[in-house]
Amino acid sequence: MLGSGAFVEELWRREELRDVLRPPWTVDEVVERVAVRYGLELERVLRRSTDSSVSDARGLVRHVGVDVLGLQATEVGRILGLGRSGASRCLARGRRVARAEPEVLRDVLGRDTVARA
Repeated sequence: MLGSGAFVEELWRREELRDVLRPPWTVDEVVERVAVRYGLELERVLRRSTDSSVSDARGLVRHVGVDVLGLQATEVGRILGLGRSGASRCLARGRRVARAEPEVLRDVLGRDTVARA
């Protein structure tokens, strides 16, 4: 074992172990966790929407998947049906949500600590 909690999370953020360790969740698991937190059906998170809560949820999926867990950005974008410009806007939105509402990120991650966006 390498350790737990904040130590391993910090190493992930610094990308030191991304090639050695498998992310703790798949993209599908991130989508499921975010959907549960927002009280949305999985299908709603996976579809484009003008509903701000759905857009926030999709952004958070992108942020958690790419920034926090180090999943492949192309894979997260593919699951969400995003093109390049949409992926960039979605990630920016997810980062804003994580900064503005750290409790949402904490709920999704299921930890006592919140990753810095």
